Amino acid sequence: MAETPRVAHLMLLLFLGSALTIVAGLAAVLFGAVLRAKVAARMGGLLAVGCVCGYAIVLLGTGVFSPSKTLPEGQWKYFCEPDCHIAYSVASVRTAAMLGTEANLSQANGEFVVVRLKSWFDEKSISKHRGNGPLTPVPRLVSLEDSNGRRYFPTQVRR
Repeated sequence: MAETPRVAHLMLLLFLGSALTIVAGLAAVLFGAVLRAKVAARMGGLLAVGCVCGYAIVLLGTGVFSPSKTLPEGQWKYFCEPDCHIAYSVASVRTAAMLGTEANLSQANGEFVVVRLKSWFDEKSISKHRGNGPLTPVPRLVSLEDSNGRRYFPTQVRR
């Protein structure tokens, strides 16, 4: 079974509501400054700062208290974006001492771990009213973590 974030839509609405509240608070600060209304400016500033702090606490708390889950090979991990869902799965894992073509081999310091990923776009996760514009997913940062907690980032091997 695929792993999907349970509150992804709520988090997006919380983000958009927070952004709107911050803009409204800053507008109150601006109008309070123009009209020389200290109370309105102070209240708008408190609203904006409180909203930023509250959102940061919720975001960091969600990250800290969310369990880390490793999915087995072949399982899908969904990344929810505002207009679509994209899933990734580990298709295969193998090791190699050398990579590249015969003319351009790269020797490993130990061994290479070659991980092949599959990606899948869930066409049912977009609105029928979205239109036919291009979808551009957010770039992903991929790393491999061993049992000791060390992280390894991709290396480019010339082909």
